[in-house]
Amino acid sequence: MVLQGGGVRRTNLAIEYHASKIYMRAMFEEFSRLLIEATSYNVTEKEKMRKYVTVHNNAAKREKWSRVQYEVNINEDQTEYTCECGQFKHTGMLCSHVLRVKFR
Repeated sequence: MVLQGGGVRRTNLAIEYHASKIYMRAMFEEFSRLLIEATSYNVTEKEKMRKYVTVHNNAAKREKWSRVQYEVNINEDQTEYTCECGQFKHTGMLCSHVLRVKFR
């Protein structure tokens, strides 16, 4: 773990380093948590470079009410990712599903 800008970096990924420079501590810690959570998903490409499905690695053991699958879409010029969970629209922060697709 690397201390950076008041937050503790958990990985050595460039995106986490960048996030440590632009987010305040609480938002950076949430982003780092989501980045680690992203590793809990498998990705299947449904439409080349456009549509992906993420499924939780331990889907069978998750609570029955818990969603385990999300669809992530990428726009034509590969600049915008949208996930059906809607976290980005709600908080302005990428969700673990988009992060998983982005770094597949």
